[in-house]
This record gives sequence, C-alpha cells and structure tokens, in this order.
Amino acid sequence: MSTKRPLGRPSKGDRASARTRLPQPVRADVDVLVSAHPGLLGEVVAALAAAGLRHVNEAVFASSPSQDTVTTWTRLPRPIRNAVDELVASTRHSIGEVIAALVAVGLRHVEEAPLPARVRQGALMT
Repeated sequence: MSTKRPLGRPSKGDRASARTRLPQPVRADVDVLVSAHPGLLGEVVAALAAAGLRHVNEAVFASSPSQDTVTTWTRLPRPIRNAVDELVASTRHSIGEVIAALVAVGLRHVEEAPLPARVRQGALMT
C-alpha cells in the first residue's frame, strides 16, 4: 500500500474544448467575474454558458460577429457541450456563435451560474 498522496488537482470530469468570439462588452463583463478569481476564464465562460442554457429562449444568435470581438477558449463539461451541439444543429449557427449568445444570456442570470460564491458576489456588486 502506497502512502503517497496523488499529484495534481482532482479531475473536473469529461470536458470538450471550444472557441468563441465574444463581443468586447460581453468579454469585459466576463473579465470582471474573472478578476474575482484569476485564472478561471474558461471556467467562467463555461458556467455562464450553463446558466444561458436555462434561459435559451432569451438568446440572440448573431450570424456574423462584428469586428469588435475577442477570441475566447473554454472547456465545456460534456453535458453542456452536448446541449450546445444540439443548439448548433437546430439553429444552424456555429458553435462559437451559440456559446457567445449563451454567455451573454448567462451574464444576465449570473446568480444562477455554477460559479464560486465570491465570483458571483463580485459580479452582483458591479
């Protein structure tokens, strides 16, 4: 029997990488959330997308992103990615367009996003 502790952090589960182009105002709001917990940009984007999925009827899918966008990478939990893939198929928008729309909706419902409490509180104070 080994007495060594496992190295590294525990797994966050099955995830799939995705890229989106967030409009600059949306990315600025995401950055405010990230400032409460540096290093979690991808996690914040994934959490906002999850909250956005709960209110997908509010999503506005842009077919062609404006010039004022910021490329953003995330690793979506597999159930979220599967739901995004279904939206891609049903809306005929790209995965990046769908994620950007969900993040924008998620920002309006940040209190429902699966984020650490201190991150949500920072967003609600701004």
